[in-house]
Amino acid sequence: MDDFKVLEKHKKQINEIAGYQKLEGKRFGLLQHQIAEIPFVAGLSVLDVGCNAGLHSLVASKYCPSVTGVEELHNVHVNSLEMQAYFRENIQGYHPERVRFIYGPVSNIEGSFDAVLAFNVFYHLDKPSLRRMTAILEGSKRVLVQARKKAKKDQNNLNLTENIVQYLEKIGFNCVVKNPQSSRPFVLGQK
Repeated sequence: MDDFKVLEKHKKQINEIAGYQKLEGKRFGLLQHQIAEIPFVAGLSVLDVGCNAGLHSLVASKYCPSVTGVEELHNVHVNSLEMQAYFRENIQGYHPERVRFIYGPVSNIEGSFDAVLAFNVFYHLDKPSLRRMTAILEGSKRVLVQARKKAKKDQNNLNLTENIVQYLEKIGFNCVVKNPQSSRPFVLGQK
């Protein structure tokens, strides 16, 4: 069974733990497409930037030997640990023990990662976090980014798909844009 169908059976509990709005309509469709792209980083150690309550990190645990979710918002700490416990107890086929969560800015992240997940988050990064992200990406093999066509608050001009592609190409990635007509297309980068 595909990941989305598995999670669909648990959407009420996932929504409650994560504090998401209802997992239906447009938001529900976005989650479906995000989840469908995660196998792009299979077999690699992953950094999930802006992981929120850790849903994508936990989905990645099915495919990846280690996953680190980082979230700057301090109010989601309990949510991610609760989500991890829920997966451990109720959802088969994932490996929540492979996931660790770090709370704070990306600029504090140490180590290297083979791949990065960044769903609608690049434009939030301040200069120290973007510098650290660039260093992490320079040592990575793959990146999966979801971009917005517009952002109300853009700290670094990395909300537009073409800006993200230019940024990634400058640090050595070959990029493919999936669903370019979407208001939130995916950029898949590989070295």
